[in-house]
Amino acid sequence: MQRATSLLAFSLLAWGCPKPATSPATAGDPASGATAALPGPITFAQDEDHFLFSYVDSAGAVRSADHLKDVPEDRRKNLMVVDLQKTPEERQADKFVFFVDATVKNPEGKLQALPVSRYQVGPTVAGNAAETFQADAQANDVVVYSAEWCGYCKKTKAFLKQRGVPYRERDVEKDAGADRELQAKAQKAGVRVSGVPVTDFKGQLVMGFDQNRLDQLIAQTGAPSH
Repeated sequence: MQRATSLLAFSLLAWGCPKPATSPATAGDPASGATAALPGPITFAQDEDHFLFSYVDSAGAVRSADHLKDVPEDRRKNLMVVDLQKTPEERQADKFVFFVDATVKNPEGKLQALPVSRYQVGPTVAGNAAETFQADAQANDVVVYSAEWCGYCKKTKAFLKQRGVPYRERDVEKDAGADRELQAKAQKAGVRVSGVPVTDFKGQLVMGFDQNRLDQLIAQTGAPSH
């Protein structure tokens, strides 16, 4: 019923910009780093102290710890790892991130962090870890999926700003992973996305520029409003 209501609201009340037949290809652009070869995994002992571990807590906030022992046990299955002994250039931090399941050790008793491209999250164990980490961290966010040329995207962002609601913007044409992320959310919600803007309001998708629906969600979630 809720899905049908959302679709009806979109058709009657929301205004949006149709998606172009083609959009700029960024994921395969060598200049973006998307096609760079993945580096090898990082293998390390549990008690090594030159790593920074990031995890998503139960409230959806990203936390960091200097030692694995400081990470809550129920949050150790999906950690983002930074090797502090290497410079950002050495670890290619602009292109890759590393994830580890700290509850699983290899036959030598060590942990292994796997690399993920910042531009292309593929169907791998590490890729799934990156998507889960991101989804957990963003569960309580307001995200506006937009395009630079879309006038209704600008209206949506201006409306949220007027209401005092913090939001993040993801350009589905400039950000290689934004459109894929949006399509995954739409599939999970059982709706079809044919244009922008689409606002993910703390897990509820709002299609087009729909002031009534956004005001309703602001009231329901207790988000800031003027």
